[in-house]
Amino acid sequence: MRDELAGLLPVLRRGGLARARKLRAELGAAAAADPGLEGALRESAQLVEALVLARNQAKRAHHLSSRLHSGQARLASGGAKLHAGAGKLAREARSLPSGLNELSSGADQLAAGLKRLTGGADALSGSLATGYQRSRPLQSGIGRASVDVSAQASHLTKQVASLRRSSPHIFDSGSFVLSALEGAPPAQRRRAGQVVSLDRGGQGAQILVIPRYSFDTPGSEALYARLRDDSAALSRGSGLATGVTGGPAQLADYTGAISSRVPWAVLAISLATLCVLVFVLRALPLAVIAVGLNLLTVGAAFGILTLLFDVPAGWPLGGHTYVDAIGAAGIFGIIFGLSIDYAVFLLARMREHRESGAGNAEAVSFGLRRTAAVITGAAAIMVAVFLAFAAAPIATVSQLGTGLTIAVILDATVVRIVLLPALMLAIGERVWWLPRPLARILAPASAAGEA
Repeated sequence: MRDELAGLLPVLRRGGLARARKLRAELGAAAAADPGLEGALRESAQLVEALVLARNQAKRAHHLSSRLHSGQARLASGGAKLHAGAGKLAREARSLPSGLNELSSGADQLAAGLKRLTGGADALSGSLATGYQRSRPLQSGIGRASVDVSAQASHLTKQVASLRRSSPHIFDSGSFVLSALEGAPPAQRRRAGQVVSLDRGGQGAQILVIPRYSFDTPGSEALYARLRDDSAALSRGSGLATGVTGGPAQLADYTGAISSRVPWAVLAISLATLCVLVFVLRALPLAVIAVGLNLLTVGAAFGILTLLFDVPAGWPLGGHTYVDAIGAAGIFGIIFGLSIDYAVFLLARMREHRESGAGNAEAVSFGLRRTAAVITGAAAIMVAVFLAFAAAPIATVSQLGTGLTIAVILDATVVRIVLLPALMLAIGERVWWLPRPLARILAPASAAGEA
């Protein structure tokens, strides 16, 4: 049947359907001229439809016959595999009796082994009894040896007591302890060498103190002060060279040195900045306001930084209970310079507009219009840079980035755009006041600059 369908399809594809369609077209043309051929035209259309249907059914029958033939082939292959598996099963079944015989033989051997094990246990019990009888002389010998050891210990105790009477402080001597440490096993000697300098005759010693407080906290500073006082007292009483060393002690000394000099550094930088601003702006109150707002920005940044880093460990920016002295000095220097930079941008434009004849309010408005975008853009760039530092896991770098980010945001928004213009408008024209002595001093420089 599959071969017959395969032969029928080419016949339908080659010419039968095409000739039927051609006949229908010719009849359609003839029926247009002769209406009596309408019936023949309808029969030819039905013939074309029948041929199309027959072709489709023949295709479907050919496809189904192909699948049937493939299924028969797979069925034949599966039958062959089933026959081979049945043969293998029959062969293996023939070897089953021999396996059962081997299992039976192994069970017999196991029973015999259990009998031998029972006999060995009886022999072991007898040997233990014999060994107990033979060990009785050993017990008596150990008893005599114990008596001898006790006698020797008593003799040694008497010798030690005699040595103590003849030299009462021999066991309290440092040399005695050093000799014991010097002759200790290598591992113990290395551990003792971390505290006492055995390689130099015990002339140096170290005491390790582990505090309960973290760096730069009141508790750690109080502990460092106490250790320093105790070390000085020990040096005075014994004549030895003493000191407090280690990372916490160095950090405490550095923090103390920075803290004692920071006020003078702030005062010197502020005065120098004030003088430069008076020279540039020709307005003493405006220069004072600019420097004061700079200091306010730095103070606010440190305040917010302290609050942020007083967060428990496990939270963002948490786990650091102190502000590092190195980071604090860096924050002050960078922020003061950036704040003055932004202030000069803004106030220079205001000064230029005022010198052209504008009033205070017009100068303030002109300066804000001309520099607000520049200051905001520069601040956005600096914030993007500082945020990378703020994400660092190191406390100093993280505090530096966080403090600088906070200070730049405050200075570029609240201070330069709000506080400074508000203060200038509140003071009015008096913000541009300059004492006459300063005006006479700065007049030649102003004239030279204009020329």
